[in-house]
Amino acid sequence: MTSQMRELTADQLHRHCQMGSCTVTSTAELPEPVGIIGQERATRAIEFGLDIPSYGFNVFAMGPAGAGKTTTIKAYLEHKAHAEPVPSDWCYVNNFTQMDQPRAIQLPPGTANNFRDDADKMLKSLREEIPRAFEGEEYVAHRGQISRDLEEKRGAALKALNEYVQTKGFTLIQTPMGLIIVPVVNGETLNPEQYEKLDAATKEGYEAMRPDMQQHLEKTMLQVRDLEKEAKERRYDILPNHDQPAADGGGSLHSRFADPCPCQGRSTLYLPSPVYPSWRMRLLQLLPGRKQVHRS
Repeated sequence: MTSQMRELTADQLHRHCQMGSCTVTSTAELPEPVGIIGQERATRAIEFGLDIPSYGFNVFAMGPAGAGKTTTIKAYLEHKAHAEPVPSDWCYVNNFTQMDQPRAIQLPPGTANNFRDDADKMLKSLREEIPRAFEGEEYVAHRGQISRDLEEKRGAALKALNEYVQTKGFTLIQTPMGLIIVPVVNGETLNPEQYEKLDAATKEGYEAMRPDMQQHLEKTMLQVRDLEKEAKERRYDILPNHDQPAADGGGSLHSRFADPCPCQGRSTLYLPSPVYPSWRMRLLQLLPGRKQVHRS
């Protein structure tokens, strides 16, 4: 069947617009169109995918390059985001307990940069205030008293041990390797050569008592180590203002950012408690000359 062709006039090729039906004076006043013209099925699929509130679902857009896939989906996302609550800011901070597992902190929208800047100011203040606090007369006096108490108790323990071994014919000698117990004959300590010259019966008597002497020595040294550990803990207990972060930097930082989470009813604490874990140990790492703590 032969198609019949006919010539069209210029008026038939032109579509007239009735300006009286327009409610705007410029196309700039018209809203931006959302969607792909002629792709109603695709736009419905995008809307359906964006309305799924669960994780694990995806929208796969396929089509030729330049078809507007990215632009369209971005426009849909921006349109939907305007109707949703503003998302929280998130940041990672160092976890002093488990260094390989940073702590995630949720912050009110738009405050993460402020938190970062305030944390930098706090650390700068701590590096100035902590050394100054350790130079205070009260702290120096307390630390000196603890050292004197340790020396007194350690001396008493070693004195008691020495008195005991002397009753058995031995004495304590301090060497570069530590304390040793050596025999005493006629008020003089014996060196290895002199000891070897003793008769067999005398050496046998000394050797029979040596296990008991060694046991008392080990028991006393354990006691001394416990005293040293106790003194070390007492030194941490008297760190200046250890109950509150130095210069009130950490306390004020916490008060500004530790608000209940306003995000969709979730209950999340932005910052840890003001009583920071192992705070006293962390002070020492901020002192000049010590290894600095990495902060994410």
